Amino acid sequence: MHKIFSVILFFSLMACKSGQEKKAEYKKYFDLIQFGEQEKASLEGDTTGIFEKRVTVNGKCEVKKMNKIEWDTDLELLREFDINKPSWQSSFSQTETVLPNGQLIRIIATDSMPQVKEVKVVKNQSGKVMEVYAIRCTMNFLYELTQSVHYFTDSLYQLKSSQKIWLLGDKKFFMEIKFLK
Repeated sequence: MHKIFSVILFFSLMACKSGQEKKAEYKKYFDLIQFGEQEKASLEGDTTGIFEKRVTVNGKCEVKKMNKIEWDTDLELLREFDINKPSWQSSFSQTETVLPNGQLIRIIATDSMPQVKEVKVVKNQSGKVMEVYAIRCTMNFLYELTQSVHYFTDSLYQLKSSQKIWLLGDKKFFMEIKFLK
C-alpha cells in the first residue's frame, strides 16, 4: 500500500513540476506581472519617498501627500493586464522600434479575444524600463469596462477606469501617484 501511495505521490509531484515548466515558457511578451513585482519590491524598500496621491471618482477629487503608499494594492492591477496567457499566444503582434535614447516595444491585439488591447514599453539604452502603458477593455451585454495603466519609473503612476453599466449608469475613476522625492 505504501509503495502504491509513494508512486502516486512521485508522479503527482512530477506533473506539478512539468506544469510549472510549461508556465514559464509562455512568457512570450513583456511580463507585466514580473515588472509589477520588481517595482513593488523596489518601491516598498524606499523609506525616504514622498508621494502625492490623487483619486478622482465621478468628478470628486481627493489629494493627499504621503510617506508610504500601499504598492501591493496599487500595482495589483498590472496582474490583470497579463498578456502571457497560453490561450492568447497568437493574439498579439509585437514591434520593436529603436529610439534615439532606447527602445519602444509595442504589443497590439490582433483579434478581439484578449481583453488587453495594447501594451507599450519604453526602455532606456541600458535596457531599464522607463515607461509602461497598457489598456484593456471588457464588454458584455451588461457592462463595458475600459482601464488603462501608465507608469513612469520613479516619477508617476496613473490608473484610469471608465465603466458603463446598463441600468446603473457610468462611473469614472482616476488615480495618480506622483513621486515628489
